[in-house]
Amino acid sequence: MISGLVAILIASYVAFFAWVVASINRLDRKIDSKIDALDAKSSAKIDSFDTKFSARLDAKIDWLNAKLSAQIKSLDSRLTSRI
Repeated sequence: MISGLVAILIASYVAFFAWVVASINRLDRKIDSKIDALDAKSSAKIDSFDTKFSARLDAKIDWLNAKLSAQIKSLDSRLTSRI
């Protein structure tokens, strides 16, 4: 009789811990899917920002390059005319 009760108690503990482990696994998968979704969303935002920022930076660099080239040519022509 006591051995039957002990067996039922052990079986209930096994069932409980199996349920706990299964719940943790489901929670882990749910958290992983949310993390993956956030990662994809932030990666898309970062890529968009990088594209926009790179275009603006390239435009500024080209503008500065043209301006400096014009100033260098102007300075070169003034120096050449003095020589």
